[in-house]
Amino acid sequence: MPLRIIAGKYRRRLIEAPEGERTRPMLDRTRTMLFDTLGPEVVDAVVLDAFAGTGALGFESLSRGARKAYFFEIHRPTFKLIEANAKTLGATENCEFISGSAFNIDALLGKKSVRFDVAFISPPYAFYESKTDELAKLYKTLAEKFMNPGSLLVVEHPPATQIDVYLQVWAEKHAPQATLSIFEV
Repeated sequence: MPLRIIAGKYRRRLIEAPEGERTRPMLDRTRTMLFDTLGPEVVDAVVLDAFAGTGALGFESLSRGARKAYFFEIHRPTFKLIEANAKTLGATENCEFISGSAFNIDALLGKKSVRFDVAFISPPYAFYESKTDELAKLYKTLAEKFMNPGSLLVVEHPPATQIDVYLQVWAEKHAPQATLSIFEV
């Protein structure tokens, strides 16, 4: 099932999504709401698409002027699809692909001096029940080690779920099947 890039230089271009229920791509309407909220915050930004799935959040950021996107994906066939999507868009030079779990970001990026301006955390919704401690540690590690001051941590989560983060809320947006909590680092 292809997804479309909504705006920017890749506008209306299609990227592929894996078959089945392995990923849960953010709906176009929700992605539009998110990027309308972020506005110029993605321009010239270094972004992280953790739990990348299709890579749609990173590619939408690049389309809207982000300088570089880092994609974390643990599932090897899905990882390969993200790389193929980057080639299709002609965006590979602005991408870093990391095959591994975002929960291991410290080990996977620890030696690099990368700092993110926007980090998208959109894990499988089941993680909000089964991996709450790991998610809390990920938010903290990102904020303390891998994000610039004033950067934004964007968390997509089920509407009924509260996100316990010590960061200041920058914005919160609600869609029928998702809440987007945006925190300032």
